[in-house]
Amino acid sequence: MRRIARLLAFAAIALGGCGGSPRSQQMDLGPLATCTDGVQNQGETDVDCGGPNCPPCPVGKKCGGAMDCRSNVCANGLCQGAATCKDGLKGQMETDVDCGGPQCPQCIVGQGCLMFTDCMSGVCTAMMCAPAPTCTDGMQDFGESDVDCGGGVCAGCDAGKMCKLGRDCASMSCKSGACLPIASCTDGIKDGQETGKDCGGPTCPPCPDGQGCNTAKDCINSECANGTCISCMDHIQDGDETDVDCGGAICLRCKSGLHCLINSDCQSGTCTNGTCA
Repeated sequence: MRRIARLLAFAAIALGGCGGSPRSQQMDLGPLATCTDGVQNQGETDVDCGGPNCPPCPVGKKCGGAMDCRSNVCANGLCQGAATCKDGLKGQMETDVDCGGPQCPQCIVGQGCLMFTDCMSGVCTAMMCAPAPTCTDGMQDFGESDVDCGGGVCAGCDAGKMCKLGRDCASMSCKSGACLPIASCTDGIKDGQETGKDCGGPTCPPCPDGQGCNTAKDCINSECANGTCISCMDHIQDGDETDVDCGGAICLRCKSGLHCLINSDCQSGTCTNGTCA
């Protein structure tokens, strides 16, 4: 502002009236402030450096902020040497003293951070490096579905523990948010990947007739119809048979006089009023 006032004053003198002597129109404004006048002025933080107008100051000169210093490091009101990861100071890019940020080593627990990569533990909480969670810390953390189990990180949870997916459970079975017991082929219930009670699926023996199935491999007789194991020679009408051991999608066609649903259930190819012709 001082420099602008002086320029305006000189302009006023130059544009003044023609009358009067030049001597009466002159004003003694003194020397203009510059960044080489050997005086701390015009907002400089030290003599001829820093502030909004002059170049940054060298190390050891006074400063008000990092922008006042050539090194871009201002500590305790003085320009410091260029920041390093071993200078005992919190540099501009560091998240704590000599750690964190894109250039320095990661910080230990209790030091400042902005993101998880700033921390040796890999955990940054409330801008502070926190201990890394483990599967033995007695807390439900780091994606665990229950305390120290599940979540795809820790071992599967025991029966009754909380879960979201089957993989959260030791049994690989999660129902209504709780882990089911580990399935057994002798526990008297249909569980796990069984298709029937203690049978079928990839781990238990094939099922007898009448038990559930998904494919023929789930059945002792290798015949699965409409989700039920059947046999075309068990002397029972079961599965999708339309009569005893005949008709349906798997068994042979029925003889004349036996029950049917459609023409293909009959050897004659004709089903009339539910009876093979």
